[in-house]
Amino acid sequence: MAISLEEFAATLAELLSERLSADGDSWEIEYDRRAMQLKLMNAEGRLVASRLLAPYYHDYVKADAEAAAAKMQSLIASLCKATALPNKYNWVVPLLDARLTSLWDVYKLNRRMSKLAVGERLREPDSVPFLAVSEHLAIIAFVNAPGRTYMVTNRAIKNWGVTAKQIFDDAISNLRDITDGAKLKPKSDKTGTLHYYQSAWPAGDHAARIVLDDLLLGPVAGEPVFLPVGAKSLIIAGSESPVGLGRLTSALADTDALLPPIPLVHSGDMYTPWVPPLDSPLHELTRTYELKYLGTIYGEQRPILFETVSDDIEETFVAAFDLHQDKNGRWCTSAMVTEGVPVTLVPRVEWVTFMRVNVASQSGQVMASNSWDAVAKVLGNKIEKTDLYPVRYRFVGFPTDAELKAIGVHDQNSAVHPASLVKKVGTAKTGAPAKKAPAAKKAATTGKKSKN
Repeated sequence: MAISLEEFAATLAELLSERLSADGDSWEIEYDRRAMQLKLMNAEGRLVASRLLAPYYHDYVKADAEAAAAKMQSLIASLCKATALPNKYNWVVPLLDARLTSLWDVYKLNRRMSKLAVGERLREPDSVPFLAVSEHLAIIAFVNAPGRTYMVTNRAIKNWGVTAKQIFDDAISNLRDITDGAKLKPKSDKTGTLHYYQSAWPAGDHAARIVLDDLLLGPVAGEPVFLPVGAKSLIIAGSESPVGLGRLTSALADTDALLPPIPLVHSGDMYTPWVPPLDSPLHELTRTYELKYLGTIYGEQRPILFETVSDDIEETFVAAFDLHQDKNGRWCTSAMVTEGVPVTLVPRVEWVTFMRVNVASQSGQVMASNSWDAVAKVLGNKIEKTDLYPVRYRFVGFPTDAELKAIGVHDQNSAVHPASLVKKVGTAKTGAPAKKAPAAKKAATTGKKSKN
């Protein structure tokens, strides 16, 4: 290409200005002839990006017309990485980043965005789409530009003219491209028995890699148990390896668990909580971690729901998720339904108690108390599942005397406990297959239906 360095710089500045102006922000582009440097500054005059043009120029003039145009566009794209979110999807694709987070954090974020829209009188609130991989975990997407990271929202997706599924397919594809299987370090003993894997990738979200196919280079002892600790830690242990399970246990104890502290296994298209055998010392330990996590998110959800139903507070009551220890020190869950309330939103618990309250004497009487399954068998369609997260059920009215008698009054301490509450909790209602993410066939959730 017969062009001078000054002409190259002028062409670059013109094309860069045209591309940046499409995003609606003001930018200043300056070319320093002495230093042969192009500088990009924001509206406040702060230097955002700069490039020494000599090496780019020499590559440009040596190339044919098609290759030269591609090099120019590549240089422009590299400068745009430090600016506002690009307005064309083909610019975005190489920058997409998949990250694993708790589904509860996504719901809280979408609620804040919805409230912000009301405060600013926006016609349509924005929200964050997500791809559920388990009941409590989801993938969200980011545009990972140098010096600045943008969370992908449904408004941006609409502007790009693509779907949430396309976003997640491309973000996970990028994650696969930077994933070296050798960086998932196997931990073996002197006999060669492989006990667990510990992540050691230099880049990308470690935990998010649970959506990738063929992550393991070799089998572990028993069923692979996944513990996504956080952005920089993923542990995969063998369910029949004492050493592997010991590493998993120490990870649960040593971390504040930015992600739900719940070990996972593959189950169909999703991940589900791992339930150790009843005679395993880990059975009650993992169950305790899960129940305490549920107690935390149900506790945060309750005031939000009270705020949501404030206009109908006399019609709807939000029951507490009661987490307590029985006489043997075992953690148990229960909730209470009180007579006189038309609708009670009840969390998914092991035990339900029905109370009749005498307001005058400020006393109450237990009319019935039994396991969730026993109550559901009697009340049938008087219990309606909602689309709230964490899950709640709408108990309509109060049982009749005949229903109360059928439920009976039982002591939770003497009940035969189920193997684990997790066996009774359904998987997330939407999301692509956890192991087959790039070939996802289920639509990603837009996040617009959050009730929390």
